Amino acid sequence: MITMSDEIRHFLVRYDIGRQSAEIESFGEDYEAALVAYAAAEKQLRADPQVEVVLLGADSEATLR
Repeated sequence: MITMSDEIRHFLVRYDIGRQSAEIESFGEDYEAALVAYAAAEKQLRADPQVEVVLLGADSEATLR
């Protein structure tokens, strides 16, 4: 049986290497919206070698951090 705590939530993380800071955007369980946002962020930030963009899944933002 799957409970709410077992469901995967999707997070778009933009990590600025120079500033050593991360911006996390939550998409809840909406994987399709997360993919669209990830593709847009990759396209927008592709030329900036100081920023890494990743799409991660976890049960909560607390677990992700």
